[in-house]
Amino acid sequence: MIEKQNKELQKIIKSIVAIAQKKSSKNDVTSLVNFIESFFGDAALEYLASKTPENLYECAKDSFSFFQNKSTNKSASVRVFNPTWENERTVLQILTTDIPFLIDSTTAEINRLGYKIYEILHPVIKTERDNKGKLDRIYIGAEGKSKGNSDSIIQFEFSYIQSDRDREELRENISMVLEAVSLAVRDWKKMLSEVDTNIKNLENKKLPYDKAYLSEVSDFFKWLADNHFSFLGYGKYNHSLSKSPSKSAKSDSLSLRSDEKSRLGIFDFDVNSNTRQNVETAISSSVPQIKDQSLVEFSKSEKPALVHRPVHMDYIRIKNFDSSGNYTGESRLLGLFTSSVYYQSATLIPIIRKKIEYVLDRAGFKPDSHNGKELVTILETYPRDELFQIDEKQLYNICMEILELNKRPKVRMFIRRDRLDKFLSCIIFIPRERFNTQLREKIQVILKDEFGGNADDYFTQVSDSALARLFVIVKTDASKVLEKNIAQAERRLLEITNSWVDGLRDTLIAKLGERKGEALYQGYSSAFPASYTNRYHFGGTYCDILKLEDAILKNTLTLDLYRLSNDKDKTYQLKIFHPESQVTLSNILPILENMGFHVIDELTFLVEPYHKKKAWVHHFQLKVEIDFGALKTKDESAHIESIKKEFQQAFFKIWHREIEDDKLNTLIVKAGMRWRDVSLLRAYGKYIKQAEFNYSFDYITEALSKHPILSNKIVKLFYSYFSPDIQEKKRKSEITEILSSIDQSLTTVSNVAEDRIIRQFVDVIKATLRTNYFQKDKNSEYKSYTSFKLNSSEVPGLPLPRPFREIFVYSYDVEGIHLRGGRVARGGLRWSDRIEDFRTEVLGLMKAQMVKNAVIVPVGSKGGFVVKNPIKSADRDHVVAQAIECYKTFLRGLLDITDNIVKGKIVAPRDVVRKDEDDPYLVVAADKGTATFSDTANGLSRDYGFWLGDAFASGGSQGYDHKKMGITAKGGWVAVKRHFMEMGKDIDKETFTVIGIGGMSGDVFGNGMLLSKNIKLIAAFGHTNIFIDPNPDPEISYKERLRMFNLPRSTWIDYDRKAMSKGGGIFNKKDKSIPISKEMKDVFGISENSLTPDELIKRILKSEVDLLWNGGIGTYVKAEFESNDDVGDRANDAVRINGKEVRAKVIGEGGNLGFTQLGRIEAAMNGVRLNTDFIDNSAGVDCSDHEVNIKIAFGAAIENGKLTTAERNKLLATMTDEVGELVLRDNKLQTQAITIAQHQGASILESQMRLMKHLESEKLLDRKIEFLPDDESIAQRQSLGKGLTRPELATLICYSKMSVYNNLIGSSLPDDPYFNNDLSLYFPVPMRKKFAAEIEAHQLKREIIATSVANSIVNRVGSKFFFQILRDTGVKGCDVARAYTISRDAFNIRSLWHEIEALDGKVETKIQVQMFIDIKNFIERTSLWFLRNIPQPLKISEIINDFSPGIVELSKHLDKIISPVLKSMVETKLNFYKEKGVPKDVAAKIANLLALASACDIVKVSRGSKLSVRIVGEIYFSVGTRLSLGWLRMCAEKQNAESYWDNLSQKTLINNFYDQQRRLTAEVTKVACKDDVCTGAIDAWEKTHHKELERYDIFIDDLKSQEKVTDSMLVIAAKRVEGISSI
Repeated sequence: MIEKQNKELQKIIKSIVAIAQKKSSKNDVTSLVNFIESFFGDAALEYLASKTPENLYECAKDSFSFFQNKSTNKSASVRVFNPTWENERTVLQILTTDIPFLIDSTTAEINRLGYKIYEILHPVIKTERDNKGKLDRIYIGAEGKSKGNSDSIIQFEFSYIQSDRDREELRENISMVLEAVSLAVRDWKKMLSEVDTNIKNLENKKLPYDKAYLSEVSDFFKWLADNHFSFLGYGKYNHSLSKSPSKSAKSDSLSLRSDEKSRLGIFDFDVNSNTRQNVETAISSSVPQIKDQSLVEFSKSEKPALVHRPVHMDYIRIKNFDSSGNYTGESRLLGLFTSSVYYQSATLIPIIRKKIEYVLDRAGFKPDSHNGKELVTILETYPRDELFQIDEKQLYNICMEILELNKRPKVRMFIRRDRLDKFLSCIIFIPRERFNTQLREKIQVILKDEFGGNADDYFTQVSDSALARLFVIVKTDASKVLEKNIAQAERRLLEITNSWVDGLRDTLIAKLGERKGEALYQGYSSAFPASYTNRYHFGGTYCDILKLEDAILKNTLTLDLYRLSNDKDKTYQLKIFHPESQVTLSNILPILENMGFHVIDELTFLVEPYHKKKAWVHHFQLKVEIDFGALKTKDESAHIESIKKEFQQAFFKIWHREIEDDKLNTLIVKAGMRWRDVSLLRAYGKYIKQAEFNYSFDYITEALSKHPILSNKIVKLFYSYFSPDIQEKKRKSEITEILSSIDQSLTTVSNVAEDRIIRQFVDVIKATLRTNYFQKDKNSEYKSYTSFKLNSSEVPGLPLPRPFREIFVYSYDVEGIHLRGGRVARGGLRWSDRIEDFRTEVLGLMKAQMVKNAVIVPVGSKGGFVVKNPIKSADRDHVVAQAIECYKTFLRGLLDITDNIVKGKIVAPRDVVRKDEDDPYLVVAADKGTATFSDTANGLSRDYGFWLGDAFASGGSQGYDHKKMGITAKGGWVAVKRHFMEMGKDIDKETFTVIGIGGMSGDVFGNGMLLSKNIKLIAAFGHTNIFIDPNPDPEISYKERLRMFNLPRSTWIDYDRKAMSKGGGIFNKKDKSIPISKEMKDVFGISENSLTPDELIKRILKSEVDLLWNGGIGTYVKAEFESNDDVGDRANDAVRINGKEVRAKVIGEGGNLGFTQLGRIEAAMNGVRLNTDFIDNSAGVDCSDHEVNIKIAFGAAIENGKLTTAERNKLLATMTDEVGELVLRDNKLQTQAITIAQHQGASILESQMRLMKHLESEKLLDRKIEFLPDDESIAQRQSLGKGLTRPELATLICYSKMSVYNNLIGSSLPDDPYFNNDLSLYFPVPMRKKFAAEIEAHQLKREIIATSVANSIVNRVGSKFFFQILRDTGVKGCDVARAYTISRDAFNIRSLWHEIEALDGKVETKIQVQMFIDIKNFIERTSLWFLRNIPQPLKISEIINDFSPGIVELSKHLDKIISPVLKSMVETKLNFYKEKGVPKDVAAKIANLLALASACDIVKVSRGSKLSVRIVGEIYFSVGTRLSLGWLRMCAEKQNAESYWDNLSQKTLINNFYDQQRRLTAEVTKVACKDDVCTGAIDAWEKTHHKELERYDIFIDDLKSQEKVTDSMLVIAAKRVEGISSI
């Protein structure tokens, strides 16, 4: 392991060196490299691995620069700085000679200042420097062992220091520490020498001490010098007044003066430095002389050591004498006893051992006796520092009393005053069972109170002895501590250590009676720990026991919030009682803080009642700032009582995860709000954040918390709108009053952001239409979730597109949004993982659903919910079970506020105030993550008695299972087949290569890959694996895919390797690399031998294949200029490619969002054939829509007794195939419509631009959002001759359908009985007769008809037809639809469309398209005719009945009556289509449309003249031939109509020529025909107009002689025709 780490370390160092070699000059690189290797050589691998090599190089380069110059006049060079190569930490660097104590001394000082150290580097580098300290050379390796000096460069990384002043303070302090270290290390040998001198001086026979004592002192200093003392400072202090040699010499303390020459170590600090002053304070020369009988004395310094350990230094003083035995002064030592001193036996330490001998001798116990052994133990365990400082007599007295205490344990305190009166040493003995941290803290408080000063330094000893010992050093002026202070301290110690058990018993019996009180006493008398009993009076414990009983009985926490009556600090007390386990402080503190409390103190106690569960008591002391302006009461005590219940309920619910823990909860305490009302604000806040409001939720909560008065008013406004208890006649005035009050209060809000937040809450509540907030459940409890319905158009700042309505559902566990594009809307509900912005996700999906739903009855809707607190479980079933519960809550929130229909009448939900109209339509569907949830949804629908029953959610067990039907894949396959058909490839007969996204267990991918046995699936990838089969056998691979499809939860790993071709494989997407076989290289064009999984997927996506089939999840293709952030699918950023990189010929988008729209457009512009996801996979939603509407009809039949549920279910199953056919028919027509539009290309761009502008004017379309080209882009495309791409056309067609639908649904058209047939055709055949009444009375009859007509118009005659006629004529949209319907049905166009569609794959697509365009132009001409010639509103059935027979009759005679020119044109078109493979009868019908364009005129004249259609037709065409009107129309059609206005002018001319031909035909019939006999009619008419006709003939001959006929010529011609009038 170590060897491996060393290798990793060297690898990193090499990478740093490599950077240095690259970036440094040749002159500097050698020394820099040597420095790098030394500097990082012993660094921790974890530290180096956490940084980049570039970062480490910058660090090394910076440090090397610092290393260049070493101070020669200071102990160390020090710098403290915030480097550019480390953004999070401050760095301290030290350059000095390598000596002991550097690291520990520096570390101690950094810690003392409160900074956290993260890393220390401490290399010692061998160097050569010049006499100024400048670096000459660095020695490394073997050379460094024998040469150079040891330089220590130390680098500390620690907490970031922003302030320059603070960094400078640290630098100065560290410099001082290093100076002290340097001095101590420099002089330690000299100090040892001075000790030796002192030892030798003790041999002076004239010293006034006996030999034994001198020998003991001598032994002590020898022992001291034997590694038992770290010498930090030494100095001599001479006596200047008296030379008395006697022991009794008494000198004034001021007579001692420092011998400056003797000062060593830290005594030798510069005389003017602050550090020198600190040392002087620690060893003040003004201290009293050593007491007469002592040669040596021990004490503690006032200041902690700067060197080695940050503890108070040991201070040793010894008298000095001259050779004659005269007292001359003192020697003083400062340092630290080494750690071994505290662990060795006290009997081995000179001087101390003599004290011990004295005590033992005086006690007189036998060594092996109990008392003798006890006394030895007492002495050995006595605080070691005290043994040095205490005199032997006091030691004896204390030890004997301790011995007695061991026999009769009790509380006792022993005090020793410091010789210098700087502190008191307090040794306190307490019975062990009573001793605890709380008691120790109380004792320290008592000592501080009674003695003054600081009592923070303490040492405890708890052994198997009956007594615990507490040793406290009280830093104070001991001279001022009187005996009465000591007596008072001892009294208070006794007070806090006595038991209160008897008092508890008396209290319980007094409160509860003897029987119950005694029972509780028996259970709790010994249940409380000493820490508890020492703190609390037994009177209050009575309340705690009752709370504990409740907590244990209910097995949950209980609370008690209260104020102490005598509390001057106005603090709150909170006790939490919890059975069996301790509550975690980290879980409790945030709850309290979010409620506005500041925790001052916290105590925890384990309570163990007899024969009951143990429990924990947590006591918190709390502070809170309350603005009483927001409260009804100004009395704080009254306030605590008023909020106590709400606080405790809220805390309980937060703890049990029923409500959220955030800053809003402060309103419960500070504003006295109910927790439910706070949750209401939270729900709105969550919605506002989801609505892409500019401020974070935390900031929103902070704003509300800062304004409790306004928060209360916001809730009051909500109540005013929606409380069912308010009388309606009073509601309006209450709302007005509270809105006015809010406006007034807002004037006090100075912060603009906070003002905006509060206004947003007000506006969103005003936009709210309904809520379930006042509903209760079956237990009469308010519901645990809240839902509210909004009018999206009234919510300020919502991103586009704005839904029609939305419902937001909020609870602790789930949040969800349901967005509807219209009153009747449908779409799936997804299990989203985007907790921060699921509304944004759902809005995008709703937008797509709006477009997708253009083909079905309801407009688009979408819903999504997030599981806010997902369980962490490897068991998928547990995860899904939690999601289902959240899903159900979400649905309940929707159903709670949705109207119901009971026996045909609207029933409003209970306790819901409705601000909107009736709104009963709510359907949902499966989506991502909810594919199997439909039965759950329908179960809720039944529980609610919802009118839709199991039509509420399609796809349930009694519905159409999309996966079993394969309907979504089949719909996408319709698009795929069309693409290939247009390429001339029949994939039902020819093999084709495919790459795929998804797995065979998936609905869309799995079903799609089973729709052809000619598929050669060469690669696919799903969530976990990559499948590659370079040259698959279609038959074998099909069978294997089928097996996998039927294998539950299969993945690509289940694919039989034997069914794969050579070179294939299945690879894990988590592999580091994937080997690339020769076959893979060939098929994907790969040159590398291995690729990462992500890169391999990219190569697959870029491969040249026939089809890319997307049936998975994720976005894999974007436009080149889009960023991955734009896409919003981070999971697939690494594999995503650009649209221009796609080389698949065809794209099938069975799955959603596989491409961005811009990615599609880019791919299409590069020749890829594709539509959009909402086109390709619309069959799923179409199928669901059919299911819902079928079930609605069946529901009425069941209610009427016409059908049982079982019969319905059976009938549903039998209609499955036909429902599928109806759905796929829609897919076919929609993709066909795109193809027709695509073939018209740039020729219709201007019309499409005008259409877009029209849709924008309706606020329906936003070109920017839908990525449709702007006017400038359209002009560029026109100049290039390029039309819209298929993805763009798909979008435009769908929006056109939506607009047409909106036009029709608001009109009377859906009520026209003529459309009952369209309504019937929507349903399968088995329903049409038996359930005709239910179909005709269908709740969505109007919507079905409007959808059917809109689809028919846009699919058949294009997206611009409807809007162009609207614009050109100014009629109502419903009459445009009526005119279209009349034209379609009067001429029996439907059958002709079907005949053309039957030619799929038999003739070229462009030929089919041209025929469809011929029909479109024909319908446009005839629709305009009906609008111009028949009064509106058009009566469809009547007009068809009037015109249809004549049209049929005319069609029979066309060959015989049309003009030669027209006949030639008809035959030309007929022959053209026949040559292209169109059957003759179909070609003839298309060609005859040229002649039938005049049918309406002919039939109209016929009906007005009573002449047969055939006769009128003959005259009509004869008139046309006589006046060359056909030729004129042909000339007009050939004009270059580049602009809309040109086109309009052209059509006007053509229609004018048609109108004149009809007018003149009518004139001829009046002038020359009698009783259906018109022989010679034209000749007779000519005679009456011969002069006009002569002039006209001359004009026409001249016109025909012109090389080019212009628009102006045709305008004149039209005038000339108009001039031919009857006489």
